[in-house]
Amino acid sequence: MNKAIAIFLALATCAVVVAELPLEGVREVNITTDEVTWLSVDVSPARNTLILEVLGDLYTMPFTGGNATLLTSGMAFDSQPVYSPDGSKIAFISDRDGKEDLWIMDANGENPRNLSDADDDALFASPSWSPNGDHVIVSKSSWGLATYEIWAYHLNGGSGVRITTANKSAARGSRHNALGAVYSPDGKYLYYARKYGGFGYDLRLPIWQVVRRELKNNYEDTLTGSSGGAFRPQISSDGRYLTYGTRANGQTGLRVRDLTTGDDVLLAFPVQRDDQESRFTRDILPNYTFSSDNTEVIYTANGKLWRKRVEDVFKDQHTTALEIPFTVEISKKLGPRLYFPHRVGLAPVKARMIHDLELSPDKQKFAFTAMSAIYVYDRESRDLWRVVEVPGFSAQPSWSPDSEQIAFVSWSDNGGALWTVQASENRSPTRVSTNNAFYSQPIWSSDGESIYVFRGISHEREISGGGFGYPPGTDIIEVNIKDRSLADRVVRHARGFTNQHRGPDEERLYAYLYPGIFRSGTSGLVSIRLDGSDFRTHLTIKGAGIYYDEDEIPVRNLELAPNGQYVLVQHTDRLFLLRTLQTDLARFETSVNDPKLPMLTLMKTGVDHFGWSHDSSVLYWSVGNNIFYRSVADIEANFDCLENNKNSTDDCVDTIQTAESVPDTESMETSTLTHIPVEIYHARHQPKGSIALVGGTVSSMVTDTNNRLENTTILIEGDRIKAIGADVDIPPEAKIVDVSGTYIFPGYVDTHAHFKMYRNVLDPDLWSLRANLAYGITTATDVQPSTVDVIDYGDLVDAGRMTGPRVLSTGPGVFSDHDFESQEHAKSVLQNYVENYGVKHVKAYIAGNRQQRHWLLQASAELKIMPTAEGALDTKLDLTHVIDGFSGNEHSMPVLGMYKDVVELIAQSQIAYTPTLLVVYGGPRGENYFITEESPLLDEKLRNFTPHQLLDSKLRRSFWVHEEDHVFRLQAQQSQKIVQAGGKVGVGSHGQLQGLGFHWELWSFVEGGFSNYEALRAATRHGAEMLGIAEDIGTIEVGKLADLVVLESDPLENIRSSDNLVYVIKGGVVYDADSLEEILPTEGD
Repeated sequence: MNKAIAIFLALATCAVVVAELPLEGVREVNITTDEVTWLSVDVSPARNTLILEVLGDLYTMPFTGGNATLLTSGMAFDSQPVYSPDGSKIAFISDRDGKEDLWIMDANGENPRNLSDADDDALFASPSWSPNGDHVIVSKSSWGLATYEIWAYHLNGGSGVRITTANKSAARGSRHNALGAVYSPDGKYLYYARKYGGFGYDLRLPIWQVVRRELKNNYEDTLTGSSGGAFRPQISSDGRYLTYGTRANGQTGLRVRDLTTGDDVLLAFPVQRDDQESRFTRDILPNYTFSSDNTEVIYTANGKLWRKRVEDVFKDQHTTALEIPFTVEISKKLGPRLYFPHRVGLAPVKARMIHDLELSPDKQKFAFTAMSAIYVYDRESRDLWRVVEVPGFSAQPSWSPDSEQIAFVSWSDNGGALWTVQASENRSPTRVSTNNAFYSQPIWSSDGESIYVFRGISHEREISGGGFGYPPGTDIIEVNIKDRSLADRVVRHARGFTNQHRGPDEERLYAYLYPGIFRSGTSGLVSIRLDGSDFRTHLTIKGAGIYYDEDEIPVRNLELAPNGQYVLVQHTDRLFLLRTLQTDLARFETSVNDPKLPMLTLMKTGVDHFGWSHDSSVLYWSVGNNIFYRSVADIEANFDCLENNKNSTDDCVDTIQTAESVPDTESMETSTLTHIPVEIYHARHQPKGSIALVGGTVSSMVTDTNNRLENTTILIEGDRIKAIGADVDIPPEAKIVDVSGTYIFPGYVDTHAHFKMYRNVLDPDLWSLRANLAYGITTATDVQPSTVDVIDYGDLVDAGRMTGPRVLSTGPGVFSDHDFESQEHAKSVLQNYVENYGVKHVKAYIAGNRQQRHWLLQASAELKIMPTAEGALDTKLDLTHVIDGFSGNEHSMPVLGMYKDVVELIAQSQIAYTPTLLVVYGGPRGENYFITEESPLLDEKLRNFTPHQLLDSKLRRSFWVHEEDHVFRLQAQQSQKIVQAGGKVGVGSHGQLQGLGFHWELWSFVEGGFSNYEALRAATRHGAEMLGIAEDIGTIEVGKLADLVVLESDPLENIRSSDNLVYVIKGGVVYDADSLEEILPTEGD
């Protein structure tokens, strides 16, 4: 062993005491299986015992096979066990203390203890023992680091020694990545798989190669050059043989090399498919091993265990392997099932969001945007009124200095405009812009004679198809309101500016320079003179990033008080108040996690918009459809507390506790925390009268086998189905639609949508919503839309102000930057989603370590919200999602070779599994197949509903993949196993190609072995059941919403007919599927 490693390992301290996982198993699944997914195996030195990993538990069994005996169990996920050289101990990876660490225990399962005490987001893989058994080496990584380093941990303790270095200063794609290290018997070398960079999509092989590291000088020698890569090396204990995995013809095999002769031959093919094309958190192959006498190699293939004599394969590579038969009796505890069915399509539409909140300078009125219209709330009278509508959707109101006028912007299919309106009810707005451009973020000059506004190019916004801000080429301009004969003046380019506002110098404009959501880059509170000159950066504030960020990132938003004494700061779901130095320091930097100036936390449970009164005496914010405000004077005592406690925030955290339900008559300048709930209702769009669809062939999808009705009438009254049958009594006033010769199915349900959308200033004719509806998707849920804009779009569709499918959403994803400190903390975050955003599902997007995910689940159970999870290219993570009780899992488990243990676990757990094959994990994206085979660029309907520039950028050039390398069919086969076992699998398009992409996903199911009926059931009934809304949609039944697709040809005969639509019917409105023109009811009905 390398002397430096030995010296450092000898300087060990004792291991730490660990906690237990918060969540207890309350359900039980029982599975008897003779096949196991990703079967990691090791053999004891005595050659009499094998140790196996099965669903996060460890088992032992005789070397020759038989019944497996449970060694470890519980909610913890234990994996990758290996025996010590003397057979007395087992090293393994476990998250039993709430985060992942390297553990050891006695061979009988007693006396477990952790060798590592890593950071919360650490990942470990492939433990292996030193030749003398005094330490364990393991590959260690994190999301931020992106690649694995090899570390050594001594059994007597210590913080560990890093053997290989990723080179954190290098770009992620260039960092050293080392997996699956094993010692040479003399301890002088390490053998491992190496690549540069982390995981990726649509990869080209080779990726990994096996290297040998000489420990005395750290030289690496590359030992392989396989076109399919080389990985997971093992060395026989006599040092003679090297085995490794490699890819060929789309499958994985094992090769063996005689290090004394140089002969290199195929040992076994195929074996377990490798995990090169995912995140390989349990290495690229499951552990396999030499027998203790080095005569055989024990490995896994097709979910079974096999052994093959090494000597024989050098004589004949086709020698037969011997199966090691086994049976595992699995009794696995699961967390509670978090499934809370709910209704859709009922009651009036309540605006769930208000945006762009601004207090008038006289502090008497609030202006804001709701349902893409401008509203004014009068604090004194408590009146709420709406500004007279202008063409399109309106947003971003701004008060004039005298509180007499409001400026705002609009956007329609004719472009955008800037408006002003007198701040009293029923006054007509005046258009003050001369060009049809994209206007945003208006702000008045201090004298009220001009408006400074961002002006973007309409064409650039339109061709983008959506985005988070303004389009390229946007300028800040001055629009003279007093003298409209003066041309608009360009102040400067808007490059990166957001949240334009006023500050202490009336001759300057202030803004937040922001690189964008989830991004690093130049940021800060900045200002310019009114003529665009003298750019200055005043303050940079950072906070925690999400899972892949190594360092802190710019906060989401900030705004300087007009008097310059404070800064309001928004990051994640929190609102902070920072006291400034009131100097002209350039680029002063601080952090919300380690503030260099006095800072208070005003809100810990959600904030959407915020701002200052013009005199800096009041600060305000909104969350959902609620307004809060508070006087600065009321907060000052907390800064005194900070001073008295030497800036320690422990006893001075000033968060929202209680608030008045409505404002008092007290002066705002001395107000305590005050809450104004905003209630704006619209009638739910519901057609009047009756429609009879006569003569069609109906597949209701009610049963598990096709029980279609020929020559059937469906009577629709309003938005629901009134009657179904061959002899329906049709009212004389009903509108009759002859659908003879057509095939009628329930409307399609997309369980993993991502709508391409314009944000902040919404689009009344959003193309992505129209495209989805035109292709028959009548309900879709956008999981993790990043912002709350999708909630507005959903409300607008429900109110009939837009055309589109039923838009469901999780709201913005819950990421690791929330950094949950307890179950109560998790509950406070989710409470915002339930009470303020009104969503029924929440997306946990790599939301922290296992303990933190458990807190989120416990909070979800208490609040009755359904948590779904991001698959994240990580089978191990996905299995914990199933075990812990998540309601859903988006994306396929990347492992190829899913056997009875995992199939039954998923099916019995009733988790909603959406494989999302167009961006399949474990291989090239499935969409590549359709793009190269279908020529969708020429699809006339697709071009009618999609901006051509988006189609050109996506479809003109694509990633061609050989047929043998596509895996979407294999993943579909695995999903079909789940369905056959009684599980639920949904069709999710991932927004890859709005509308048509759903059908590609559906067709992929059939490509992988689903019957046409099974695939269509997944696209309708199962989707509705997975989302908890099957009482209203998903099947064709009396009383359910009239969401239907009418097809010209039968998809039960040819699944490719699923997009051969004649009509799409959503909520009783009949649309022509090619044009989305409303056929019925007509305007006069």
